[in-house]
Amino acid sequence: VGGTLPFARAVGFLTDWTETEKERVRDAVRKAFRAGHAQSLFCDAYGNTEKLRIAFGVNADEAKLESILYNTGPKAVSNVEPTLTYFTLHGKLRVIDELWRLAPEVVAAAGPDAAGEVRWQRVANVLGRLPNFGRDEGGFREPTFFAKEITQDLLDTPVFEGGRSSVVDLRTFCPAGPGAILGLMLVFNLKEKMTQSKAVPMMRALLEAAPEYWSHGDPGQLELHDVQFMLCEVQKLFHSHNSRNSLRDYVGAPPPLPGFAASGASLPWKCLVEDATLLCDGSSDGVAEEELFDRLLAWLGFPAPAQGSEAPLQHGDPVRLS
Repeated sequence: VGGTLPFARAVGFLTDWTETEKERVRDAVRKAFRAGHAQSLFCDAYGNTEKLRIAFGVNADEAKLESILYNTGPKAVSNVEPTLTYFTLHGKLRVIDELWRLAPEVVAAAGPDAAGEVRWQRVANVLGRLPNFGRDEGGFREPTFFAKEITQDLLDTPVFEGGRSSVVDLRTFCPAGPGAILGLMLVFNLKEKMTQSKAVPMMRALLEAAPEYWSHGDPGQLELHDVQFMLCEVQKLFHSHNSRNSLRDYVGAPPPLPGFAASGASLPWKCLVEDATLLCDGSSDGVAEEELFDRLLAWLGFPAPAQGSEAPLQHGDPVRLS
């Protein structure tokens, strides 16, 4: 819905999906809007969330907020798809309604198939039935970008027992997102966008060629999703002339306090600690206090404790060149 860590912190973990949870999401957006931080909740990397980020620009007022939250009032948009989902939180929550109804099927699809094997394609196929999560191609429903993103997240949760190590099709299956399709067009010098049924074999061909060209570790550890991701980055590099679709300078991690004020301050500390605990790997021995402390700092957006000079560089670490 938001695609950002501030949005996730503002809402917290949800174990049900009723009108109570929906109002919790709306209230997080409402509070951020009135504090002047609504745009920070919505990612600008995806068109679906970027539209709400733009909607909360300098001219946004209470009438605009009402239209985004409920699609009512003088600034309501047409009650048709995909307009409703693109331009209102109300429309996005309706998609979550459908997603929640599919949850039991998703969990079942993450289990072993008739041959005793676990395949993430089965879960993506279930999610691909949702609006905006798949498309009809040649008489079949093919999962697309959103189905891929959610299933990739689920791979690292207890939904997939045994995690990624138990999944057999990590190197053979992955939907191609819109950026990866543009990347394939560049790599293979194509003039027209291809379907999923053509894009996936092309990505497999690149993965099979990895041992000859990959010099950043064991190519056998690469997944097809890694190829998909790199293709998306390639097209950003080669489309650097397009300000809406190019690489941007890395500016480092955002300041923690403004981010916390914009997102986490509305939640009680008890809730934030519970959420941080859920982020820890479950074990029969419980969660070590030090690990919980580190996860809570990360969840709130504060810097991690100082590490030794030999610690590896991590994503988000500030780098100073002199």
